Order: sequence, then C-alpha cells, then structure tokens
Amino acid sequence: DNKEFIARYHNMIREENRRMHTQVENVLRISKLENDELDLEKGDLNLHYIIEDAIAHTSLIIENKGGYIKTHLNALNYSIYGSDNHLTNIVVNIIDNAIKYSDYGGTVSLTLAMNGAGLIRFNVTDQGVGIPAEEHDKIFERFYRVDPARSRNKGGTGLGLSIVKHVVERYQGRIKLVS
Repeated sequence: DNKEFIARYHNMIREENRRMHTQVENVLRISKLENDELDLEKGDLNLHYIIEDAIAHTSLIIENKGGYIKTHLNALNYSIYGSDNHLTNIVVNIIDNAIKYSDYGGTVSLTLAMNGAGLIRFNVTDQGVGIPAEEHDKIFERFYRVDPARSRNKGGTGLGLSIVKHVVERYQGRIKLVS
C-alpha cells in the first residue's frame, strides 16, 4: 500500500531494464562490427555539428560534476563522409568517459584541427588520474576496465571504447590514447 515505496522500486526496475537493454544492444553492435555486418550509412557531415550535438548530449553529466567543456574547433575543412548517428555516438562516448573519470570540477577540452598531412585530428583532453602505459592497448578491448571497482561505481559496460575503436577503424581512422 506504500505508493512511494512502489514507485521507488518501479523506477529502479525500469532503470535496470534500460541499462540491460543498452548492454545487450552494445554487445550486438560490437558483434556486428567485428563481423563487418553493421551498416554504416554515410553522407556528407559537418564535424562541428556532430561535436556540438555530442556536447548537448553530455551537458547535464558535466554540469552535475561541476565541470565544463572547452572547445577549440579550428579545422578549416570540417566536413566528413560518414554516419551522423555513429559519429555522434563515438564523440558522446569519448566525452562521457572523459567526464566520468575526471575529478569534480574538471575541464574536458575538445580540439578539432588539421594535421600537416591535411587530415582531420580530433583530440579529447581531460583531467583524469591517467591510465598506466601497460593498460593503453587493453582499454579498447570488449568489457575491459582499468580499475573494475572504480569503473563499477562510475557505471558503463566496458564496451563503449571497443565500439568506438571498431567504428573509427571502419572509417579508416585511427584512435590513440595518450596518458
């Protein structure tokens, strides 16, 4: 008869259901990527728009941590041939990780620039604790977490960066961690 109690547990069940649905979707997505079965529809896209859209998706998360996102969108040629949905998800995932593992009040910097070869370079810099060098290649593996206890407190499935790497490579791009 306690409506507050029922509502609380109803919300908990709904959240867990959403989380599990997301995890299943991510497992299916990574499987399709690994088997080259995921259709990456493509069109001409504006990377500035993709980045701004990703910032909008993560704005509440950064505000709740007392931080902010600083942008340096300096690439003159900022168009790319790709999938709006997949590229936005890549940027959201990387920004989310940067926020998640930064201390309260931290800054996440996003830089878009052209390198010497005329290629677009996108950097995300955070103020996190860093990742030991021996862990750098592993963070792009499925379900891998540098510190499982800390990661469990932060949420997530350990699939996001693996999906990011697969999609980036499908677009003939490269992803690299510098800590």
